[in-house]
Amino acid sequence: MTLMLSPSLRQSGELFRKALSVYRTLGRPVPSEAESALRLELDTGSRIISLPGTENTIRGYSGVRLLLVDEASRVEDDLYRAIRPMLAVSGGRLVAPSTPWGKRGFWFREWTEGGRPGNGSK
Repeated sequence: MTLMLSPSLRQSGELFRKALSVYRTLGRPVPSEAESALRLELDTGSRIISLPGTENTIRGYSGVRLLLVDEASRVEDDLYRAIRPMLAVSGGRLVAPSTPWGKRGFWFREWTEGGRPGNGSK
């Protein structure tokens, strides 16, 4: 499963349209079982789901292999703490592209301190 999070529903739709465009440009290499405005399910069982990210509504997904957090610098730490367990069992990857937005939050800490021993990053 690939889960894509964006700050708003509008941004989630835009991000998903980009992912769907890549899938279609590749010639739909794996047939789809279902497509909607924010979800693509393939015959293999793989899924791409795009959601607006809020800490209160994002829980319930497990086995996530790729978690993409769009505009990650604007994500609140509570949301970041809510999504990290989604990767625990699957050993999935977190990709957090963003533009800077002040010296705050998990994205700033990872950008400035990530990978340093003793900073709590993994």
